Amino acid sequence: MLGENMPKPTDANFKTPSDLEVAKYKEDVVHIDLSRLKECDRWLFGKGEALYDSEFMSLHYTETKKGWTESDPYPHYHRDAEEYYVSFEGCLIVQAGNSLIRVEPYQLLKVSRGVPHGVVRVETPFRGFTIRVPLSLGDKVVLKNKKLDEPKTR
Repeated sequence: MLGENMPKPTDANFKTPSDLEVAKYKEDVVHIDLSRLKECDRWLFGKGEALYDSEFMSLHYTETKKGWTESDPYPHYHRDAEEYYVSFEGCLIVQAGNSLIRVEPYQLLKVSRGVPHGVVRVETPFRGFTIRVPLSLGDKVVLKNKKLDEPKTR
């Protein structure tokens, strides 16, 4: 039967997310308890400063009451990667091309490679992900000749 060789909670090799050390390492399988990452704003998977090394993707988890915007006020695009914004709580205002898009809770926004975009504002409290695939270092191109739009307050 499918799954009959799966470890059971009583097995010595059964691990819960609290058993896994939240530290930088490379594994074939990583199981993260996100509830341990309160007020988190960091890359979980990727290269460099990411918590877990990945050859395939970058994944940024954000849970904040303070909000955030892009590190600079300019849109950017990716030469090779697609970027996905997912909101579970709060709202992202993302400029993609010439459009301002609200990413409400339980919505996903895909931005294809080559499309200028950037996070203009975050309505808090916010909890969500940014996923970039494939992982490609030097892929981000910042457009310093145009600033991100400021959305009108609602």
